[in-house]
Amino acid sequence: MPLQVMLLRWLQEGKRPSWWMALLSLAGIAGVALLLNPSSSPDPVGVAATLLIAQSTLWMSRWQYRDALALAAWQLLLGGMMLLPVALTLTGPPALPRPHAWPGLIWLVLANSALAYWCWVWALNRFGPAVMSIVSLLNPLSAVLLGVMLLPERLSWPQ
Repeated sequence: MPLQVMLLRWLQEGKRPSWWMALLSLAGIAGVALLLNPSSSPDPVGVAATLLIAQSTLWMSRWQYRDALALAAWQLLLGGMMLLPVALTLTGPPALPRPHAWPGLIWLVLANSALAYWCWVWALNRFGPAVMSIVSLLNPLSAVLLGVMLLPERLSWPQ
């Protein structure tokens, strides 16, 4: 995503990326490549999705808003409403979660979705799209570190 943000920003706004941001992006790609299966290849849907996220990041950085919480809440609400018919069409109505799953569901909705997205919107407004696209490279890093620390996952020497 960082390279996509830099390329889109260059094409749309004429802002050339700095050499150190490009270098950080390439290092991030190399790091992610180390985590992948050597026989894997880029998924066109995944590449298109990250391109859409990169474009949305640029759009959001251009918006003038004062309340990041309200913006994040409206985006999550409207995005969920737009995805609901697609999800119902493709998978049907979901089964109601059992009471023992409610704490996990509440954690996913509040902390992993609402709070995390509000932080993203707030930070995007404060630090800009180039920095935040680099920060997005921490997602796979934190996932791997948590897998190693909390689960019995092991990394190979090159990784």
